[in-house]
Amino acid sequence: MVASPTLVEAPDQQTPGRDAAATLHALPPREATEDAAWIAVVDSWLCRREFICDFLIGRDCLDGRVVALDVDDLLEKRPNGASRPAMIVYSVGGLSLADPRISADFERLLAGLDGVPLVVLSDLDSRDEAQLAIVAGAHGLIPTMLEPPLLCAALALVRRGGKFAPPEQLCEWAHASYPSSAEPGEEPAAEPLPSCAELSPRQTHVLLLLQEGLANKVIAAKLGMTESTVKVHVRQIMRRLGASNRTEAALLAQRYKEELKKRAG
Repeated sequence: MVASPTLVEAPDQQTPGRDAAATLHALPPREATEDAAWIAVVDSWLCRREFICDFLIGRDCLDGRVVALDVDDLLEKRPNGASRPAMIVYSVGGLSLADPRISADFERLLAGLDGVPLVVLSDLDSRDEAQLAIVAGAHGLIPTMLEPPLLCAALALVRRGGKFAPPEQLCEWAHASYPSSAEPGEEPAAEPLPSCAELSPRQTHVLLLLQEGLANKVIAAKLGMTESTVKVHVRQIMRRLGASNRTEAALLAQRYKEELKKRAG
């Protein structure tokens, strides 16, 4: 005979520290010392970011307090006195960075917290996805299928200012950049830019800086133009390259970088 399970009413209380507003107001102030550094785990799915947060806290692999937030909480609701995070772990699940919504949030994070290392945590383990993340300005892409110790080591590397991509993908990039058919010391032939993608000299310079993962305001400062002018150039570049967002445009620029450098003079 199998006994029926008994339902036990859970106590009417919330887990400490999990209320979004309370967590935000508990963030360390700007004047706080380096010991108060914190890491933002960003994901649009509440349960997923909480699981990641609990995993990182349990592993104790990062130097700093770990806080689970969504993009709006981090960028718009953070109190004026709160410090910037020391690092952002942007979890995207099984979606690609080329997805319009993911790409928009990714660019908001890069622009809103310029200079803060951001690493993408993804269920997708592909060379193109890792390259897309790094070219667009992330400090790396870490596949969730990695063994937990390696995943923690990769996050710790980014926390210390490094960049990460799975070793197999680094090898693929190296072989793609320097194919065996090339003579030692000989540069591989540059891939020609599509004839339909005719860019002005100014747009070419903007695109070269875009593929470095720079935000619009940084590009504007480097080229001596306004941020609004850069936005116009980026829209025109996307249209001429047939890219659906700036991340795709940056990836295309990486592919045709040598050709673009020749055009830029």
